[in-house]
Amino acid sequence: MALTRVSPALFQVSNNITSVTVGGSANTISLTFDSNGVITGATNNAVSVANTAITGNIISSQIASVSGSVITANTIANSAIQTGAVENYMNAAGLGFGMRNRIINGAMGIWQRATSQTFTNSLVYGSVDRWVFIQGGASASISQTQSTSVPTGFQYAIKQQRTASSTTTGTVYAVQEIETVNCLDLAGQAVTLSFWAKCGANFSASGSTLTSLIYQGTGTDQGTTSWISGTWTSPTSNTQSNTLTTSYQKFTQTVTLGASTTELVIALQWVPVGTAGADDSVFITGVQLEKGSTATSFDYRPYTNELQLCQRYFYRVTGATGGYSTFGAGQAMSTTQGRISVHYPVTMRATPTITYTGTVYLTDSGANGVTVTSILAQYGSESGGMLAVGVASGLTAGNATLFMTAASSGNTIQASIEL
Repeated sequence: MALTRVSPALFQVSNNITSVTVGGSANTISLTFDSNGVITGATNNAVSVANTAITGNIISSQIASVSGSVITANTIANSAIQTGAVENYMNAAGLGFGMRNRIINGAMGIWQRATSQTFTNSLVYGSVDRWVFIQGGASASISQTQSTSVPTGFQYAIKQQRTASSTTTGTVYAVQEIETVNCLDLAGQAVTLSFWAKCGANFSASGSTLTSLIYQGTGTDQGTTSWISGTWTSPTSNTQSNTLTTSYQKFTQTVTLGASTTELVIALQWVPVGTAGADDSVFITGVQLEKGSTATSFDYRPYTNELQLCQRYFYRVTGATGGYSTFGAGQAMSTTQGRISVHYPVTMRATPTITYTGTVYLTDSGANGVTVTSILAQYGSESGGMLAVGVASGLTAGNATLFMTAASSGNTIQASIEL
């Protein structure tokens, strides 16, 4: 029985040697053989192994463990990764696939209604999609505008501040309600809310704060379950802070939800401070709610996808200078009424309410438009339906007709079924 050195790097095994150890105690490679000289086991205590190609077949029983957590500058064949391993890792790390961010329009990129609005004490959907705004308490007049002052990676933020003429204060809420069907898997789980925010000079000087609230409702609008609040963690230090500065900061908050599977409501609240007309503004963008206790990078979605998510709750056609926008087509039933068939671009949350602003028309077989005076009745479902649209006169029974806007941006027709 012998182990014969054939060359400096090659040994020949003969006469039923069952094991071989090469190297010193701190840097060894041990091999085990069967009676036919076939390797049945191997251990490697070498300090390092060169990053070169490995040829031949390696079976799982020959690998006890692989140290280290990162593989760089290499490729691994699909067959080397166990089915479900990547998904399990992502889920365990709170990096689930699909709609990781449960907030719709968190990047403030969709503005179907308008790019600015002013409100007092109202629950208002009037500017950026999917966000409703409330001013409670002392009836301060609040203005909102689309802002391009944003952190890197974003296009728009919502800017809010008290109007120059308003001398009162009162808490201002930016709220988004999340349907139960979009948060069923969050029941009983830790969730993390994160967003980017900054404030105007006067807001910061007065020491005011921005606070978050997570509300676990009953599956209906504004249920009775209490709000959940927490502390904010600044990304620049380990200290707890909810005080804004005049530069954008990212804030995160983790809470554990109850075991029910009801809708969630996310609210960001602040209080106007200081002298009326001073810069007590607040800017917000990049809002994200995700499963797990770690805030991950913002979940960007294609513009078209984000728009379609918003259109589940609100859909609008708007006239443009020199152009008309058509909402539906149908037939005149009399001189004063047309029946219009409508189909929405996406299936809406439920049967929406149809309204219009400015000047909208029913046309009569290519003739000039007849101004609409009312929507008399609405029939349909979440995918489309039929409208009875009224005019003072001017239609011809039996003629084809279009329901459309006049050619300017102030003329709109919309379908809404917000939460």
